[in-house]
Amino acid sequence: MGTNKTSRWTRSLVAGSLIVCLGLAAGCQKGQRMNLAKLPSDRAEMAGYYLPTQVEILPFTKVGSFDSKGLPDGINAVVRPVDVMGDPTKAYGTMRFELYSYVPTSGLNKGEQLMVWTQQLNTPGDQRKYWDRVTQSYQFQLAWRQPLPPSKYVLEVVYENPAGVRLINDYTFEFAPNVSRMKEELRSQPR
Repeated sequence: MGTNKTSRWTRSLVAGSLIVCLGLAAGCQKGQRMNLAKLPSDRAEMAGYYLPTQVEILPFTKVGSFDSKGLPDGINAVVRPVDVMGDPTKAYGTMRFELYSYVPTSGLNKGEQLMVWTQQLNTPGDQRKYWDRVTQSYQFQLAWRQPLPPSKYVLEVVYENPAGVRLINDYTFEFAPNVSRMKEELRSQPR
């Protein structure tokens, strides 16, 4: 397949996905369905420019504490979907996070899968809960099911839109807590 045909096919796929996303986001009133065949191709192509074409895990992603104790109990994941122009955009669908041990000798650096989290972005309420207007990114608190030992890890995000298109990216980080500082902070907290 030639480059020109591939880019047309990709734009058509992206445009179709956006139309489905917009239809799902708007909802169907009284059983009415959106007739996608009636949308002119130039409008479908234009709508495709606003769909996520890539997801980025930003370097603000780090191990954090979600309560007043200050002990690390999860990962603050910061994810930015971007459109075809590389600009931040909102996304509807599902964000699935997978945490792996880090293996330097493997091609993907991913070892054993340790945890999985799924976050829905299907409603305006979901958007308000996770979208940060200042950073133009989604922020998720991924709580651990069990404490992790200090080590290197790979966090993978899989975004899937309502049309079934998937975008994947990963981020390698090191968890090296300052144990002596944490003990001092815990001692200084009122009981």
